[in-house]
Amino acid sequence: MKVSNRALSSRFADAARSSDRGVTRANWAELLDWKLDQESDRPIYQQVADFLRNKILSGVLPPSSRLPSSRQLLTELGVSRTTIITAYSQLLADGYIVGHIGSGTYVAHDVINRIDPKTLPVRLPAEARGLSKRGGRYRDVDLTRLVMDNVPFNVGMVRVDGRTSAQLRQLAARKLAVDPSQLGYIDPMGDISLRDEIAKYLGVARGVRCSADQIILVAGTQQAVDLAIKVLLDPGDEVWIEDPAYPFTALALDAAGMLLRPVRVDDDGLSIADGIAAAPNARAAFVTPSHQYPLGVSLSLQRRQQLLDWAARNNAWIVEDDYDSEFRYDGPSLPALQALDRAGRVIYAGSFSKVVFPGLRYGYLVVPPALVGAFTGARALSDRHPPVFFGSLLAEFMERGFFVSHIRRMRNEYRRARDILAGQLKRDIGHLVDVVTPGQGMHLTVYLRDGLSDEQVGAEARREGIMVRPISRLYRANPPRSGLMLGFAGFDEHRLRSAATRLSLVLERLSPRPGQTSGRKHAAI
Repeated sequence: MKVSNRALSSRFADAARSSDRGVTRANWAELLDWKLDQESDRPIYQQVADFLRNKILSGVLPPSSRLPSSRQLLTELGVSRTTIITAYSQLLADGYIVGHIGSGTYVAHDVINRIDPKTLPVRLPAEARGLSKRGGRYRDVDLTRLVMDNVPFNVGMVRVDGRTSAQLRQLAARKLAVDPSQLGYIDPMGDISLRDEIAKYLGVARGVRCSADQIILVAGTQQAVDLAIKVLLDPGDEVWIEDPAYPFTALALDAAGMLLRPVRVDDDGLSIADGIAAAPNARAAFVTPSHQYPLGVSLSLQRRQQLLDWAARNNAWIVEDDYDSEFRYDGPSLPALQALDRAGRVIYAGSFSKVVFPGLRYGYLVVPPALVGAFTGARALSDRHPPVFFGSLLAEFMERGFFVSHIRRMRNEYRRARDILAGQLKRDIGHLVDVVTPGQGMHLTVYLRDGLSDEQVGAEARREGIMVRPISRLYRANPPRSGLMLGFAGFDEHRLRSAATRLSLVLERLSPRPGQTSGRKHAAI
């Protein structure tokens, strides 16, 4: 039933004035939105108790505030006094409220300490009062995409190398035993020894020109993207993103209020001409030029130069996520955009997380000298400084040559895994799909033929215990291709072959027979 606002406000205001710690008129007004759910299986007293409990937990009814009497509530809510008394009794038993003879019922002054966690409601109100527009966008992020189950073909899985694990354990034990200073505060930029090692490695492996003073350590590439957004962009700025794109880069930009301009990706990577046609004065471009996510192509040398020229002419920024650059299998890799940049427009991001193991959550930014102060300040305000111990551990891991050896071992193992998977798929279902064997990276791409829906294949594959990632859902504007991302890095030969067989059966089952059509179709670029 709908409650009378005027009557309830008047009565509850009187009740509030009778106590030195009473609830304010504004807070009583918050109680007006209670409605009996006639369709619910929950008893009425339980609905009332749930409602009041949520108001206590959200702070609408603060500690020591006086509650209305059972007679007041039964009149205004239109329920029986027995219902109110039963609801109050439950809250009393659970520690949310206390009763004082002759003075009424109050929210417990130490309610947080008295609450039994088992009594907490499973669901709080869906809409938080006062949530900002940005907060609403954060709330709507699909966190299921972050689930990293150890399921065959999961793109997020990597192989944990036994030798690397043993080396890290030995280094960690020694450091903890002899160097307790590793547990103190450090520079917001991070461990200087690690930054020195990163600068040396990037110069040799990627041609990146930088000193340790340009490197800022972060908690993986996602924090690098977040800092770049905070430092370089304002809400409403136009930004190029690849189409299709890594979803959490696009979501971070969208949540920050940027105007996203999706730019087509073809076999040569991001189409610079399309970007200029769509948004010539964009403030920044976020790109994965070494191994584009999700299509796996590399940005051609000609387009790298075109992108750098555009940024220099327009004072735009390029945020380069050098995703998967460590694992190159066929031929030499192209230099990083940062290595070709002569105008100081590139912010370079790299990560140890997928290279060593994902739970490490350690990455780095290389920024132009003029931006070091701004990025360091933003990093300090969001997270003070990176974990000291792991930074020191990684520094010694690199100093001793273990890191380069680890990459060499993993590159050989991943190349073999790639060849096993690509070979079996081509033999088993080459007549149904186009298998793209990547020159680098930890996943391969399979394009579906005959109008097969990658979403449907993905759903059927999950029922078979494998996790393939549909590509079509990652497009924003351009006609989507129907395809699948298959991660191969985290699985041994037996699991890869078994999973490939199951995927082949799914595709055989879903593929149309002669004279049939499969349903939803995707246009190809």
